[in-house]
Amino acid sequence: MKIPRLAGLYRGGVEGKGRLPNSETLSAEDIRCSGCLSDDRFMHFRQCEISDGTRKKG
Repeated sequence: MKIPRLAGLYRGGVEGKGRLPNSETLSAEDIRCSGCLSDDRFMHFRQCEISDGTRKKG
């Protein structure tokens, strides 16, 4: 199975870039995000300080 490039990056597939925690089975579907003001955000963006600030400011 081919892993989408961004999922591969998050899973640690790019040398020197590290990996996101709990990303071993990350798929393209998991990365879908409707933006900072949406309730449908990528799992790691739910902890994003910039996204939280954007939501507070509306």
